[in-house]
Amino acid sequence: MNIGKVIKIIKALDSNAKVFLPKEDLSRVDFQPASIKALIPYGIYYLFGEIKFSNNFYQSIIITNDYFKTKNSAIVVVFNPKLIHYKLSRYFELPKKNTIHPTAIIHKNAEIGDNVHIDAYSVIGSCRIGANSRIMNNVVIEDNVELKNDVFIDSNSVIGAAGMAWIWDEKGNRIIQPQIGGVIISENVRIATGVTIVRGSLSENTFIGANTVIAHGSKIGHGCQIHKNVHLANNVSLAGNAYIEENVFLGSASVVSSNIKVPKGSIVGAGAVVTRSFEEENITLAGVPAKIIKRENFKVKPKGVPRPFQN
Repeated sequence: MNIGKVIKIIKALDSNAKVFLPKEDLSRVDFQPASIKALIPYGIYYLFGEIKFSNNFYQSIIITNDYFKTKNSAIVVVFNPKLIHYKLSRYFELPKKNTIHPTAIIHKNAEIGDNVHIDAYSVIGSCRIGANSRIMNNVVIEDNVELKNDVFIDSNSVIGAAGMAWIWDEKGNRIIQPQIGGVIISENVRIATGVTIVRGSLSENTFIGANTVIAHGSKIGHGCQIHKNVHLANNVSLAGNAYIEENVFLGSASVVSSNIKVPKGSIVGAGAVVTRSFEEENITLAGVPAKIIKRENFKVKPKGVPRPFQN
């Protein structure tokens, strides 16, 4: 993408953006977003004021919140460089091909919305898939599942699996409770590879709120209620009927026990095990069992985790 178009997009994203062009002509250069950890010629990077500029950048576009001099790169000063860079990068995504692969197995009663992509060897039960959703390779979606619009499910995930709720009878026989509920996944949810979401028991639905992100290998038990804007990092485990309020961040390999509530805006540290419910919002939990290590966690950006969103 040429520099004129890049600058035009940035100014549309931040009307107060200030552009400082080098003496060197960059009009014939084709730019692309890049990471400061893997420098390339003609990259588009974001930097914060506290990060020292490296002379290894060459004919680049630097999005920053603090102007500095450079010989051969363009500087664009904005309020939130990281956010602008993320939004700009989306303009470089490859076009998405929306088709239903001939190897996919789709139930005759499945309701498939407009502009849906279903990739190779996926199995689709008697369910409903909303418009603009993308189902990648080897995904299984069982009966009684509803996906709202714009849901993305990556390879080898299972939505609507049967759970393992059971009790002993008086003779020591294991009696398994029927798992005949469903799953509801709201708009704009992203589910990574190897995720399992168990359907609700009996009349329950397992619920995933809008704009939630579920990373690789996470497991969600029967009847869990996950509100909007939740982030599950890699290999998170939620036991049956766990209740996760909005804007919660669950760190890698954290565990939430059955019927436990994690309140709005909370952060659960990597490897923590939450064994009791909490009511106070915007807390940070860590340890085994998890305890409060910080209150009002939105005041300081935590390391490796986005600052909890405040309305």
